[in-house]
Amino acid sequence: VESSLDYLKRLTNKAVKGYSYPYGGKEAVADGSHKNFCHTSIDYAITMWRGFNRLKDLKPHQKYYLHRIDCNDAPGGKLGRNDFIP
Repeated sequence: VESSLDYLKRLTNKAVKGYSYPYGGKEAVADGSHKNFCHTSIDYAITMWRGFNRLKDLKPHQKYYLHRIDCNDAPGGKLGRNDFIP
């Protein structure tokens, strides 16, 4: 991770702040993955886990395991679901 971040920083002259797990489903995101980011510029990471991120529920390391809202799940999306509306 660090060598990739260094490469991108040299290429863009900017530190990378976010990370998206490739194939970020439960099986792709190992417990303790957040430790890979502790000494890097990464401030947050996004998984493929569907749902909301509520600030009151987040512990410090959970910013590296953020959920996402799939536009297909949203009202008006092609799946027509409302599963994630609070």
